[in-house]
Amino acid sequence: MLISVVTPTYNRAHLLERLIKSLKNQTQFNFEWIVIDDGSVDNTKEVISELTTESKFTIKYVYQENQGKHVALNVSFSEAKGDYLIILDSDDILANNAIEIIERQFNLAKDIDIISFCNKTLDNKDVGNMLHGFICSQLEYSYKYKGTGDRTEVFSKKVYDNYRFPVFSGEKFCPEALVWNRMALKHKTKYVKDVIYFCEYQVNGLSSKIIEIRAKSPNATLLYYRELLNNPIPKLEKIKACINYWRFVCHSNKPLVKKTLGAITFYDFISVPFGVLYFLKDKYL
Repeated sequence: MLISVVTPTYNRAHLLERLIKSLKNQTQFNFEWIVIDDGSVDNTKEVISELTTESKFTIKYVYQENQGKHVALNVSFSEAKGDYLIILDSDDILANNAIEIIERQFNLAKDIDIISFCNKTLDNKDVGNMLHGFICSQLEYSYKYKGTGDRTEVFSKKVYDNYRFPVFSGEKFCPEALVWNRMALKHKTKYVKDVIYFCEYQVNGLSSKIIEIRAKSPNATLLYYRELLNNPIPKLEKIKACINYWRFVCHSNKPLVKKTLGAITFYDFISVPFGVLYFLKDKYL
């Protein structure tokens, strides 16, 4: 069994040493590490070259012009050779036995294509309520069982070979949930209690300025909310999605607005005043 660990990174050279240390400390080395450098202007390439000498695992470094994390993930999915794939962000680390745990869990569940593992922060705090023991879609986990917080999914090759993030000209962001939701419509996920991932949220990371980032990538943002509306989620969540959809319509290009206005649903209609008020609140209040 080969596991592909993929890391999209952008100007995070100062954080890579601890990530690499966590890979070097693994109890098993049946994995490859694929680094997609999304146009870094710091010394990312030199750091990786220096810190990965005499490695016990295969390393592949790929440089691309800055296009966004979603494009880097598309590249990593194409480059990966593993039977299974895990995304390891450049500011996070793996538990020392993460690869061993991943292999054991997939050996126990050979008919499962996605397994979701628990996350903790670097100071060992839970990230969300960390429910486990379910085999269900990611949509059911979030909306039916009320699972919250970030978890780490490991995907089989059968899954990651068949999904890519949509790319829009001039946009450098696409909600990762857009693709995860597409997966959820066709694949069940097994939720286990094992902790394999430790994360740190950066002050200047994507999560810290997500509204601004979504506004600068309106096509991907609207596509995400449009698809979410058609997914099997509670009515209240549909209304929330509509509010956000209309909130970002004002950032969209006219052709997309014209196209999407041709398929207005009941939820779209009732959300218009709420969406306008929501946008005005952020802009003027």
